Amino acid sequence: MKIFSWTLLPVLILAATAIAGCATSTPFAGAGQPHATVILNGSPRAQGLYPVRVRTINGHLTARQNQPLLQLKPGRYTLGLRPVNIRHMENLPGMVAGNSPARTRDTLTVTLQPGKSYYVAARIQQNGNWHPVVWKTTD
Repeated sequence: MKIFSWTLLPVLILAATAIAGCATSTPFAGAGQPHATVILNGSPRAQGLYPVRVRTINGHLTARQNQPLLQLKPGRYTLGLRPVNIRHMENLPGMVAGNSPARTRDTLTVTLQPGKSYYVAARIQQNGNWHPVVWKTTD
């Protein structure tokens, strides 16, 4: 029984190259590449906005979840976010200890344009729920 055929070798190499190309594709912009900046801190708390961190980008976990600023290639993204640095959350309206929105993840879908900055935050509502918002965009 013949297990391997040399005529299939070019097809296998092409498939492996395509898979490797997909695995190395990244949403992060390299030096000198066009990019949009996503700013995840600096939100005005007086407006009920709190800083967030990105957990996932387009459903894939990211190792950059502790960075307050991301430079991404232009395009459409779904960001999995979580609020951070919210002290004494049980004192916020509608919040109780142990029921922290910091343990909740939510998503934001945004289309990023090159050269723009997007300020993203968590908006905490009176009932304790939160949702991510782009609260400011600059050129």
